[in-house]
Amino acid sequence: RLNKGECSTQAGVNFIDIISHYTRVSDHAMNLAEKVFAEQI
Repeated sequence: RLNKGECSTQAGVNFIDIISHYTRVSDHAMNLAEKVFAEQI
């Protein structure tokens, strides 16, 4: 896509940043879910 001019380098960097942030959010959500589940047992 980059070679075809369909996207830019900056767009790729932004995409990787967004994916990284979503990964951190999901890690935090999983930690919270595990804590809530452990408290219910």
